[in-house]
Amino acid sequence: MTISVDCAPPASAPQQHKEWLEDVALFEKQNPNITVNSIFENPCEVPASFTAMLKAGNEPNVFYTYFTDKNQVLDAGQAADITSYVNSTTVPALKDIVPTALAAVTAGKTLYGLPTVNYTQGLIINRVLFKQAGLNPDQPPTTWAEVEQDAKAITKLGHGIYGYGDYSAGNNGGWHFSSELFAVEASRPVEDAVRLMGEHDFSQISVTKDGRIVGSLNEAHLYEEFCADVDLKKKPVEAIMQQAFPFVDISTPVELLSTMMTQESPAVLVRDFKTEKTFIITRSDMIRVLL
Repeated sequence: MTISVDCAPPASAPQQHKEWLEDVALFEKQNPNITVNSIFENPCEVPASFTAMLKAGNEPNVFYTYFTDKNQVLDAGQAADITSYVNSTTVPALKDIVPTALAAVTAGKTLYGLPTVNYTQGLIINRVLFKQAGLNPDQPPTTWAEVEQDAKAITKLGHGIYGYGDYSAGNNGGWHFSSELFAVEASRPVEDAVRLMGEHDFSQISVTKDGRIVGSLNEAHLYEEFCADVDLKKKPVEAIMQQAFPFVDISTPVELLSTMMTQESPAVLVRDFKTEKTFIITRSDMIRVLL
């Protein structure tokens, strides 16, 4: 039996490449009936071609994917249930994996993959500028509203100083912009989501948890939930959230985007990796394009 595994470190990363080959050799020695076909590539996933492979069903047997790709992988029927194979014996460090990282590869109680790397996000403040703007650097902002307020105060200092900035050139910034989309935190009450959607005239919104997009809400689903439970407004958003919107590269054809929109997921997040911007495309947007 031969299995294909992508994201193998290329020879341009000599140490990782050497360790990969050693690991493969050890695996094949322990499993003499299995041959590993390593696919050496960097980057590990090109969103547009990955989506195409899922649709065609010719992706590698073991493949790397971004945490935002879970839904499109499941929708394509290209994920295997590995729940019964994963435990503290087969994965000794299982208990040390951050729960939110595991959630990115879990649907319901079914595990479809294992996270290999993880990071968290945070804000770095300039204490000198905070003091100059009359702010207390020992009490940094803890909400986006406070970030906006403090940023405006710092910008008023003038002299080319801006109160807020984010890395965005040279393919930097990563998923920061995804979590900076208008979204509601999973632990917030449902009424907060309703208020935010009303203030910005949104028909749907992303749901985040620890800086990651973990779900979504749309007004049709909210209406159904409120009809079933009039006391819903105080419950956490995560209690009723739907699956996260599919996440694709900006080069994905319009015809393919339209197939990703369903009754349960009426929008798609489109990422422009060159400008590091993320856009939410809705059905009404698609109608305007297709007319």
